[in-house]
Amino acid sequence: MFHGGWLVVAVSPQLENVAGGREELESLTEVLARPAATLCVLAPRLTSMGWAAVRGPVTEALRYPDLLTLLVPAGPTSPVSGRSDGPIHSFVGPASLLRDSTTDENAPGLELELLCLSAVRPLLAGPVGNGTVAAAGIVVRECPEQADGLARWVPGGKPPVKRGPLAVVMAHRDSLDNLRAALASLVTTDPAPDAIRVGLDVDDVEEYRPLVDLYPGVQFFACTNPPAGPYVIRQALAYTATERFIAFHDSDDLSCRDRFHWLRAEMARHGRGLVGSHELRFDEEDRELRGARFPLDVNAALLLEPKHPQLHPTSMITSTDFRRSGGFSTDCIFGNDSQFLLRAHFHMPVRNVDRFLYLRRDRPDSLTNAPETGMANPHRIARNLTWRSDFESIKAGRLRLEDSSLLAVAGRGAPWKLLPLRPTDRC
Repeated sequence: MFHGGWLVVAVSPQLENVAGGREELESLTEVLARPAATLCVLAPRLTSMGWAAVRGPVTEALRYPDLLTLLVPAGPTSPVSGRSDGPIHSFVGPASLLRDSTTDENAPGLELELLCLSAVRPLLAGPVGNGTVAAAGIVVRECPEQADGLARWVPGGKPPVKRGPLAVVMAHRDSLDNLRAALASLVTTDPAPDAIRVGLDVDDVEEYRPLVDLYPGVQFFACTNPPAGPYVIRQALAYTATERFIAFHDSDDLSCRDRFHWLRAEMARHGRGLVGSHELRFDEEDRELRGARFPLDVNAALLLEPKHPQLHPTSMITSTDFRRSGGFSTDCIFGNDSQFLLRAHFHMPVRNVDRFLYLRRDRPDSLTNAPETGMANPHRIARNLTWRSDFESIKAGRLRLEDSSLLAVAGRGAPWKLLPLRPTDRC
């Protein structure tokens, strides 16, 4: 059936009365003009594998036409650190996601290599004025399907594992539109978290009042004396959480719709610890969507070499383990998640579920990329070297954890508080 080329198929109710249920269309523009079409785009990376490899994931995706299902080849993970899994071009989802690409000059376009990027773009833009979103969410499926022993995810189904409430904590000091998109992804996760708490580290809280009203189920807090930094807010919200589990999230990223199903299921295997996942990486400068896979056994990866075996905002932890490990240092606005991970190694099991569950915007002005705070920043480099050196010394028994640079450090900035912000009708 396949010969290693591109395959684009449109499935539409309007084709049911055509002989054999099939009709050849002249162009993608013609497909997009028809309502309620589902588009299936398979790139050569998948078609070269043969129909048997993609049949299961494609068939499952067609059962849920309101979802955007990204399809990636199954692949190995790195034993030490995260690594690129290559660009993602294959998907099944609503053709309506691409309609703006025919009129918006800033859209990626309708070239075959850009279709997946164009389909993801409306979800990154967030909900429209009435609060509706472009699709029911994003999920990722591997071809062929890999057996991992975890219960399957079914939209709207009863969670196979819950075992306690879950709170998502998030600090925000960036684009309001990005935060709106992040929240839209979180509230539509299935199952959704029991609580979502957002600390606004911004100068003008009033700008966010419409968002507070749009999401009355989300708890918003205004940070006095901004900017306090993301770790100050994450530490405050996570350390005081009463829920059994805490999940992290950056305010310009998206959660996949099935994220908490798989994180909870993986957590249930061990009962405690820190669990993350693979990531989707949306590169704004290169206009590319690619996957990044991380080691499954993070503790083992750190024993080999203390590098970058987990992306912090993908992770979930038990609140007991978070507090026992000391939480985040609050002395700097960047890098303290790396210190936390190295310290967590000595307190708990750390691992990644073998799933893509999180979409990260790789922005040139993010804390990890901006020249004043990025990976080439001399202060960041010096701290990483010190942390990794102490990690090796602790591992070798030459240094005690409590005497090392990995111990959580409290910041000494201006006094601050987190003040609750409530919807207008509750004020």
